[in-house]
Amino acid sequence: MARYLLDIGCDYGQGFGYAPALSAQEAEVYLNESYVDGAAPVKLRG
Repeated sequence: MARYLLDIGCDYGQGFGYAPALSAQEAEVYLNESYVDGAAPVKLRG
């Protein structure tokens, strides 16, 4: 699914297929860091 989303130009995905749920504080840090780079980090599961 991650490959398909990237292929169609989608930079975001969610769900346990990508990573376990983050706490509210962890999510805030993640989003703040992603905006510094201009894009949220996308990692393919291997």
